[in-house]
Amino acid sequence: MQRENFEWRSGFGFSLNRNKIVHLYYTYEDILDEQGNVIGSKERDDKTNGWFIGKDINEIWNYQYEGIWQIGEEEEAAKYGQVPGDPKFKDIYDIESRRYSDEDKVFLGSTSPKFTWTFRNDFTLWKDLTLSVNIYSKWGHRGSEEFIQTGVYPERRNVLESKYWTPNNPTNNYARLGATNVATGGERIIDKSFIRLENIALEYSVPKTFLKKYHINGLRLSCGVRNIACWTKEWQYADPEFGNVVPVTFNFGIGLTL
Repeated sequence: MQRENFEWRSGFGFSLNRNKIVHLYYTYEDILDEQGNVIGSKERDDKTNGWFIGKDINEIWNYQYEGIWQIGEEEEAAKYGQVPGDPKFKDIYDIESRRYSDEDKVFLGSTSPKFTWTFRNDFTLWKDLTLSVNIYSKWGHRGSEEFIQTGVYPERRNVLESKYWTPNNPTNNYARLGATNVATGGERIIDKSFIRLENIALEYSVPKTFLKKYHINGLRLSCGVRNIACWTKEWQYADPEFGNVVPVTFNFGIGLTL
């Protein structure tokens, strides 16, 4: 859009990224029916690395999180050696054993975003003042969230404000302090989709008619701020993209041409 003292330019980008493991090591195993008879064969998956034929290379394969054992569920929790406030995972295979194994694990999505988009806008006023705004998003990927505060004296080691289960403040999203997780490696998997207001920049070119009397050919002033805001679907702690606390940064600049 162009007017006499106003110009607006927009750019939009959209990308998809899909992958699938077709082959690994070309080693095969038998397929058995319920009676133990061989009815076929298939290429062997690599469970150690979490690689499965026909799946995304970043597929999450883990226990299905079902919440937290609550007051009133003491008897059932005790069968797994747990108490209210401990995490609960779906027991699929051999329920009577009350133990978790690889047979209880399921596919829970991928850590790879399903799609990414960017949206940039540049506004120019009076041909001298330019404002740029950039937004981008990664959507459809999942990841694990720390929902158990563990370790020695967990009530004394919280770096960020951490939520946790108590009898007076029950929740299905966070375990009690020092909770016991009998499903070794079991995690709470949540959506890590986000939209980030990544950058706002302002630039002003001082008119040359004003600079002539000072024998200056050009003067440009600029300022900007990065990582202004990040809106997430479910993620709460740290940064969903970089996995840590990302600071807001400011910059100022002067460009002088003599």
